[in-house]
Amino acid sequence: MIRVDQLHARYSKGEGADALRELDLEVKPGRIYALLGPNGAGKTTLLRCLTGLLPPASGSMRILGVEIRETFPRELLRRMGVLLESPGAYGRMTAEDYLNFFAGFHLPGNPSVRIRELAQAFELESLDIRIAKLSQGNRRKVQLMRSLLHHPALVLWDEPTEHLDPGAQRRVLSHLRTYVSRGASALVTSHRLEQMEEWADEYGFLRQGGIVHTLSRASLGANVEEAEIEGAGAVAAVQNLVTARFASAEAIPPEQLHQGSWGFRLRGREVAATLPDFVEAAVRAGARVLRAEPKRSSLESLYRRFVEETP
Repeated sequence: MIRVDQLHARYSKGEGADALRELDLEVKPGRIYALLGPNGAGKTTLLRCLTGLLPPASGSMRILGVEIRETFPRELLRRMGVLLESPGAYGRMTAEDYLNFFAGFHLPGNPSVRIRELAQAFELESLDIRIAKLSQGNRRKVQLMRSLLHHPALVLWDEPTEHLDPGAQRRVLSHLRTYVSRGASALVTSHRLEQMEEWADEYGFLRQGGIVHTLSRASLGANVEEAEIEGAGAVAAVQNLVTARFASAEAIPPEQLHQGSWGFRLRGREVAATLPDFVEAAVRAGARVLRAEPKRSSLESLYRRFVEETP
């Protein structure tokens, strides 16, 4: 659905002006791809490139089988459902008039059945209220409905659950999950890691304009890359063992310890497999090991590692 290679994009000239740097991305059919990163990492910039609002400085983009060259083919937008950050709306229109207006661009025939289908799915109770008088949450629902009116093959959503209450957030993401399962694809940016861990299929961590790590939900659940160990005594010997055996480790702050006088968070490949040998070595060195607990990687722990920590 989307293939991006070595993409560079900038808003101004000069050194250090690149908003995207050597970005590679692939979104496959029938998948929800979550793009995760802090403010200013380049998430919205990428969506602007993918919708023709910002021509990239270099690199290549292939969207829905169409190679994007010097100009963005406007007919491609008919096959895309887009919600970018802080979208404007025609405040004097009712929600129904607004949706009818946009349906006229892409949806043949009478759009009322499709509009009411989406209103029911998103629990938008009234369509005859002016946009300006809607709550922020209901206004967001209308914008999300607009993006799906014409049954797009590719959905591009920028922070879709912003302003929505928890129940509405689940309904929107559940609807997207069902919609994508029928053959469409979605690229979603979000700061809500727990939601994306539940609903997305693929994850890309964006940092300073480039994707620094990717993984699937299946691999997220299968990998054990972290463990915690607590104990007492021989702390210097244990510290030496930690340094020698694990790619990285950090001391657990005293206030977070469960029962020991020292503790470490251990990271590296095959942590769970090497943990028993490590415990045995620590005991031989004179330590009392009170807790040794492998932890499956969560999306939040990986986000901290690849996005927030200093390389």
